[in-house]
Amino acid sequence: MDSGVSYVGTRLPQGVVRRGVGADRRPRVMFVSSERPATPGGMERHALRLAAGLHPYASALVFACPGKSSTEELAHEAGLDTIPYELRHTSDLKGAWCLAKAIRRHGIDIVHVHARRDFFPCVLAILMRCLVDFSFRHRPKLVLHCHQISNLARQTALTKLLFTLFADRVYGVSQAVCDRLNQRDLIVPRQAIRLLYNGIDTTRYSLSIEKTVSFRQYYRRLWGIDEDAPVIGTIGRIYDKGQETILDLMPRLLEHVPNLKYVAIGPDKDLDNTIDKFRREVDARKLTNAVIVPGPSRNDVPDMLNAFDCVIQLPQYEAFGLVLIEAGAAGLPVIVGDVGGCREVVQQDVNGLLVPSGDADAIVAAVARLFDPVSGEGERLRLGRAGREITANRFSLDDRILELALDYNSLCRI
Repeated sequence: MDSGVSYVGTRLPQGVVRRGVGADRRPRVMFVSSERPATPGGMERHALRLAAGLHPYASALVFACPGKSSTEELAHEAGLDTIPYELRHTSDLKGAWCLAKAIRRHGIDIVHVHARRDFFPCVLAILMRCLVDFSFRHRPKLVLHCHQISNLARQTALTKLLFTLFADRVYGVSQAVCDRLNQRDLIVPRQAIRLLYNGIDTTRYSLSIEKTVSFRQYYRRLWGIDEDAPVIGTIGRIYDKGQETILDLMPRLLEHVPNLKYVAIGPDKDLDNTIDKFRREVDARKLTNAVIVPGPSRNDVPDMLNAFDCVIQLPQYEAFGLVLIEAGAAGLPVIVGDVGGCREVVQQDVNGLLVPSGDADAIVAAVARLFDPVSGEGERLRLGRAGREITANRFSLDDRILELALDYNSLCRI
């Protein structure tokens, strides 16, 4: 199956030098993430896509992550060099020393951190490297990429000082994240904060009509769904994206949309058994004919989306919502909770419908509207076309990679 991480063919902007052309002054980059999730989520996958796409713009690029982890596995599939990196706690000197040796060995110019728990160890690693070389000149630049809102807790005085001294750049994946970073209780240097939306390779979702129909038929047969049945679907970790809310509302939804099918696609590795737990809930409510919970698999999302008529995501917190732009690229309308970065991806009544995640009446009304016997199909097509255009114009992975490459050059004064 496709890992979802691939090299991206990109145009080279002025000022960015490709490998082997002229003097190689491109930065040497190390991505860092000590997270060891049961299955890589949106944060890990997007970090890997960025790293893979940045290859042409870096004279060296390595990914520091836990050894024998799913993140390392996907990094190797993408052709990335990895460094085994384990972090027991945020002040783990052994983990910091591992990074310091790698920074020195590879001559790293930029350390790009994707999990906030790694920020302090990376500061220690940079200090160790400088002390070993008896020089603080040309210290590596430290970049923090904030993919989440919920873990942006209050900072201690020490953390505040370290952010002030060492955070050369802090990327927020949405304006909602940037606004939170700007709050007084977080104290991130304002001049360091940059908005950097997530992006996807939209070409993976632009299929010919023949392939679209083929995938639609294949997955519907696989899931036991009739060709003409209305289908809504959620993609993401079970219980994180409002799956339980939708399950609660299924009896009401079926009153408005007879024969409605709901597909809940979970992670590609169900190590914590949430899929089995959710299936038991479906069985207990006698909804097995209406609710389909496929086995663990998220690697073929671009293909599976063709079996949906609408994507519905109802998280309580969401920094961005990668699935929302995947749905847009596939030409699908979305019904999404009006929270966090979701409202930056979805424009009300343009490419989808925003609803309060806990408002049962609003959720039922939104589904009923998109599957109205008279106007529903036209509404879905209108919203889906707009979603495809918005995704191509605002959330292209190529554009994000170019943006990041140029900012790296700016940080290193190349």
